[in-house]
Amino acid sequence: MTGDMDRVKRDLWNALLLSLVAAVVIEGLMTLVALEGYGVLFRPPALYALVLLGLLALLVYRNLVAYTGKDPVIMASGILGIALALAGVGLRTLGFAADQGAAGLVVAAYFLELVVGLRLYRYLEGLSRAWAGVFIGGAGVFILSLPLVVLLGRKWALLPLVGNAVKAVGLLGLLLVLRGRGS
Repeated sequence: MTGDMDRVKRDLWNALLLSLVAAVVIEGLMTLVALEGYGVLFRPPALYALVLLGLLALLVYRNLVAYTGKDPVIMASGILGIALALAGVGLRTLGFAADQGAAGLVVAAYFLELVVGLRLYRYLEGLSRAWAGVFIGGAGVFILSLPLVVLLGRKWALLPLVGNAVKAVGLLGLLLVLRGRGS
């Protein structure tokens, strides 16, 4: 029984840690967007960071599916979100989509990530309701403000930047609780 609990704890730890790494990458990308507009995302080196985010998403997905016991909402929304994001980046990279179309696919993918996050909240609130709330609140601000950046421009990039930073604080808090150092 202890081996199974250790594996479950490891799966959650890995998902949260990889999500925190992704949040740091996202902060860098959103800073670039604030300075230059979202079109910068589809040019190197930011494009390489988007590919890295896709790889991190796949690893987080694998760990979340293992942690939640193959939760069907997380499985369906997660893989569809990853596919949409990679399709947006791929279509833009290959010249089949304009920046705004590709960004729209990525934003749609993040809305599916919010579905995953809301479902994950059910699992995380047992660990720490406060840190789970900080995490999902930050994720909500980040994701729900992304369309403003795509539709209205880089002057709106501060909202998702702040939301993502709050999400990262929530992830760090959850990691500390999991480690036995937070409350």
